Amino acid sequence: MVRSELKRDTLIRNIKHAIARAQRENLPATIKEIYAFGGILRGKEKAHDFDAIFVYDQTLEQEARWHWFRSCFGYYPLDEAAKMLDADQVHKKVYATLRLCEKENISLRKAVTIDSVAEKLKSMGIEPSWAGCFSWTEVFYNHYGLFLPSIEKVLRTILCRGMKGIQVFFENYDSFKKGFTWPAKNFRLAWSPEKLDLEKNLELRPEEKVAFLTNELKLFIEQLAQLKEDFSKIQNELTALAENVGIKLNFEGLTSKHVDLSYSENDPCDQLRVKCEQARQEMRTYREETIVIRNLLYATETFQERKRDAFYSRHPPQDYVTYLTILRTRKSDVKEKRIREILGDLGLPQDHIVTIRHVDWTDHRLESDETKRKELVKEARIAEKERKLTFKLRNFVRKIEPKATAYVNLIDEAKAVHFRIHCEPAKDNRMNKLFMKKWGKKGFKVTQTEWTLRAVKNFELTGKETLSYIEQLLVKALGASKPT
Repeated sequence: MVRSELKRDTLIRNIKHAIARAQRENLPATIKEIYAFGGILRGKEKAHDFDAIFVYDQTLEQEARWHWFRSCFGYYPLDEAAKMLDADQVHKKVYATLRLCEKENISLRKAVTIDSVAEKLKSMGIEPSWAGCFSWTEVFYNHYGLFLPSIEKVLRTILCRGMKGIQVFFENYDSFKKGFTWPAKNFRLAWSPEKLDLEKNLELRPEEKVAFLTNELKLFIEQLAQLKEDFSKIQNELTALAENVGIKLNFEGLTSKHVDLSYSENDPCDQLRVKCEQARQEMRTYREETIVIRNLLYATETFQERKRDAFYSRHPPQDYVTYLTILRTRKSDVKEKRIREILGDLGLPQDHIVTIRHVDWTDHRLESDETKRKELVKEARIAEKERKLTFKLRNFVRKIEPKATAYVNLIDEAKAVHFRIHCEPAKDNRMNKLFMKKWGKKGFKVTQTEWTLRAVKNFELTGKETLSYIEQLLVKALGASKPT
């Protein structure tokens, strides 16, 4: 998904809202200073983010409250003081209170706003608004096993929730002043209690602009030099290995697209700003290319080790290394379209690899036969339509029934549709009985095994129905009014 750019005025207005919240809300720390860096200081009229460092400190009272909160709300080891205050017993009472809301399918953020819940939490020394910064998944179903609430998460959620275009790093005041901060080297004070005028603080005189942009460009070029060096090392290793397995790579097709950057202290401000953006784009490009060719190197090593296996004898080596590179490169690091562009510039074919994106997983198929590949391309088109329709219906269904979901299967590209609503109950015997009674009355097929309990309803359509018509079916099946 392409991130949209926001106007400078919008970004400044949003950061002002965050500052107002910092002065108004009940926080576990005090925001002492805010520093700006990045595009907002380079004078960009539009940018993806207002990049900022929020420097915080804690009073003794805030420190004590936060220590109690994380001892009773998370799984941090208890010190002697917390043990003496029976923090472990408070922890059990807090979770018992919250479990009741979780079983009722009430989000944690909403649960802490319920008066009875909020009062109970406050009586145990737990600030409800801090607890509402997390989710049930983080608290009860944490991937890492133990829930360890961080002060940065609480600050970020309370100050930035609901606002676009704010990229904030939180730094402890003492660490920041000692130079331990890492987000940027070229930053400027944007706000403090002594300097309240944000826009005035961001203003740079002409000579300051030139100095800032020159320093920024110098830093970018230094970082770019390191990125080029890393790229070159992998390039040399990959070129030698590729030749050993009979693959010829055209690195000139890749490197010819790069531009050489230089600057002079006499360059005008506008030219320096343009060069800064060129340098940032070059860094982004080198990072993406380095990730892809590193994975291409790993793929080539895999092929060299296993080329005698039956699986690797069906296609040319170029197809296998391309397939493995696309398969193994994390799409959060480099988008698949960009991966394919890089591989294409290197002279590697990608048309033999077909990507089929289903709702919950992505499948990559390697197929050299043109007839079979056309069938896979058709399958990919159908899967994409299923995906889009499924997400639309899921969003609609969950507004009515948070624990329900929808699944869609297209029999053909548009000829017929089969979809079902699928509901999961809370894990509680009493709630399970109510669940079975509720959905059974609505005509759902309720099935129970030792580990699962589900309510399912299927629909068969012609494929000609409008989305609005399908939504009406869902409203009727769920026995609810259409969500606004």
